[in-house]
Amino acid sequence: MIAMAMIPRGEVGLIFAELGRVSKIFNNEIYAGMVIVIAFTTLLPPFMMKWFYGRYGDRVLTAAHG
Repeated sequence: MIAMAMIPRGEVGLIFAELGRVSKIFNNEIYAGMVIVIAFTTLLPPFMMKWFYGRYGDRVLTAAHG
């Protein structure tokens, strides 16, 4: 659960991707791919967590309380 909550760190990824593009480490095609992956991994976790808690929420609460 903690791992799912830690995924959306898109702003940091975008900063480093832009630094790589500006310093010519990445070309525009790689940069575009990175932006797509960063957007996907930033937008997906809230929906994953909603699904996870909907499916396993009772188990998580039972395990946490005892």
